[in-house]
Amino acid sequence: MSPSHGHILFINIPFCAKRCHFCRYEIYDSVELLKDYINGLIDEMRLRTRVHRPKISVGYIGGGSPTLALPFLDDLITEMKDWLDLALEEFTIEAMPGTFGIPEADHLRRLGIDRISLGILSLNDQYLEELGRQYNSEQAVISYHILREVGFKNIDVVLALDDDRKLDLWQETIELVVALSPEHITLWQINPYSEFKECYLWADEYLTAKGYDHYEYSSFARSGFRSRFQIQRLLLNRQLGLGTGAETILGDIRETNYDRIEEYLDAINSEELPVKRRERIDIDQFRLISGLKSYLGVKKSLFPKSALKRYLDEGLFFEDGDMVFPTKIGYLLADAVYNQIKG
Repeated sequence: MSPSHGHILFINIPFCAKRCHFCRYEIYDSVELLKDYINGLIDEMRLRTRVHRPKISVGYIGGGSPTLALPFLDDLITEMKDWLDLALEEFTIEAMPGTFGIPEADHLRRLGIDRISLGILSLNDQYLEELGRQYNSEQAVISYHILREVGFKNIDVVLALDDDRKLDLWQETIELVVALSPEHITLWQINPYSEFKECYLWADEYLTAKGYDHYEYSSFARSGFRSRFQIQRLLLNRQLGLGTGAETILGDIRETNYDRIEEYLDAINSEELPVKRRERIDIDQFRLISGLKSYLGVKKSLFPKSALKRYLDEGLFFEDGDMVFPTKIGYLLADAVYNQIKG
């Protein structure tokens, strides 16, 4: 998949009905605040496109549980059509099981959304309760089938990659999810401090045996269903980010919005861009870590010769011409390799 000629559009809607036990993000639950926030997103879009109307080829609405904003999405997408040059090759929204029925799912499809990232996390009821999720395994499967019933042909199922002590539960969930046959599976590291090597390597072996392409550290796809959003981010394509914590990327400049909604809306209401931080991206370092963690690979010339030989001997990478590509062990140790090369 080559770089797109358009921008990525990322919209953050950080609202949930209830905070899950593992959540580390700024999350809100007020309906009135949600309405104000959607208006803020529209105003930010206008502020960022006053001079230039960017072409958008990939759209992604994340959160939170952005499907809770469904009553307001019509207005948001109408404004997108007015202020942006939409040529969408893929348009994803994140969804939590149990937060939508057939009418809501069909509404999403009619809005032009063609890909759902469904945050199932697990199909073990006890573990879902530990996580503080508001649905059980049966409701999660029903939500998946609802999406199929209304015509979604591109579903990403997000699973919680946790501790190796939960290996049996992990294996059971992945087997059940594969039986549903989603086009894409994402492994989300839910606890940054957990040891999950066995879970990760087992998932890699099982999913690749079932026909999924492990094209990026956390991503597995059926043929033709790699996430365009994920790939364009790996390629450091231009990105228009709207909402709290969102990033706008143009060339080697990255702007990051305020995390807290109060600061975000204060800036918008003052007719100012809600930028908390503006920084220059080290393109070479970005491409290095992206290549270590994906099918893109890394040029041999970026490795010290002695280190490259050691990594190849240890089975972290394989060679192809002047490039090296990560193995499943290489994916797992990508951060450590990056730090060694950088250091």
